[in-house]
Amino acid sequence: MTRTQRDQEMAAGAVPADQEALRAQIRRTRAELGDTIEVLAARADLRSRLRERWAAFGVRARRRTAEVVGTLRSRAAGLAARRRGRSG
Repeated sequence: MTRTQRDQEMAAGAVPADQEALRAQIRRTRAELGDTIEVLAARADLRSRLRERWAAFGVRARRRTAEVVGTLRSRAAGLAARRRGRSG
């Protein structure tokens, strides 16, 4: 049973007839509630979210720095080779 179906049945007042079905439904609901709480707690943990974003920024900055340094070294090598060709 999907969550939507169960929500519709609950809204219509449908309650499982036997106790085991009711217990199973309670277990599913508790599990879903636990998952929801974990998601909300993660969203509310601003310090962790900020650390994750800062770490991602650092990775991007290091990658971009390496690209720029590589480009500059390549250009410098090309210029040096041209200069050696002119003076020789």
